[in-house]
Amino acid sequence: MRKLSVTALASAATVFGLSSGFSQVPEQGFANKTITLTNGYATGSGNDIIGRLVARHLGKHIPGQPRVVAQNMPGAGSYKAANYLYGVAPKDGTVLGYIAQTAATEELLGNPAVQFQTAKFNWIGRMSSYNNVSLGWHTSKVKSIADAQKIESTIGATGVGSAVYIYPNVMNNVLGTKFKIVSGYEGTAQSALAMERGEVDAVTMGWFTVRSTHKSWIDGKKINFFVQFLGERHADLPGVPTIVEFARTPAEKQLFQLFANEGDIGKGILAPPGCRRALWRCCGAPSMR
Repeated sequence: MRKLSVTALASAATVFGLSSGFSQVPEQGFANKTITLTNGYATGSGNDIIGRLVARHLGKHIPGQPRVVAQNMPGAGSYKAANYLYGVAPKDGTVLGYIAQTAATEELLGNPAVQFQTAKFNWIGRMSSYNNVSLGWHTSKVKSIADAQKIESTIGATGVGSAVYIYPNVMNNVLGTKFKIVSGYEGTAQSALAMERGEVDAVTMGWFTVRSTHKSWIDGKKINFFVQFLGERHADLPGVPTIVEFARTPAEKQLFQLFANEGDIGKGILAPPGCRRALWRCCGAPSMR
């Protein structure tokens, strides 16, 4: 696993921002056109659900009210899609993207899967905050971060550049947890199934996904929550500590606050570099909510 630089990670926070660089187009500029929303996540994942929900409603906010269709392009923690948007996708406003909020962090860390410059994308807006949580199956001996510091356990993940890989890697390097990361699952739907089957002991995934597609885990007390990656405890998870609460030094707090900020920023929609067509009148608004 790569060693993590606190300074490099902290500086990644300055890269995130929303662009208002699109020039205005006539009211009917996208009439009778189709816009593709390229989703960097696998079908059936929580991110897939969010992406398709956005695609269903986004067209009404774009001049000419075009049809918006979702297209999945999973791989490398959503960076396969990011690389496509950066270097291949048309720059006429007909292709948008939905990728990991860790893009700037991984760029600064030199992830070989990153073949783009995060700041050159046109960041259009975000849906909402996205609370990733690490949780374990009820049969695992690891019930908390304290347990994970003493007992080795397996945790499923997708691509190396994804948040669900980065976060347990950071906990291993900084907090001394003993997670053995099993990566390569196409999406969190697949890693969640692996946990149910006993192939791995734990996963990191969005609280939205747990709540919306795995409610039986909660009702049946099948899981134990270790940590949530937000700055403050989510109202639905008041008993689960945030990653910031585990900081023991100012440097660790700075590092963990970065991940909390990523969760607060949440999932966003972006357009390729050089795209100069306005997609809606409120371009550059801080949220799509």
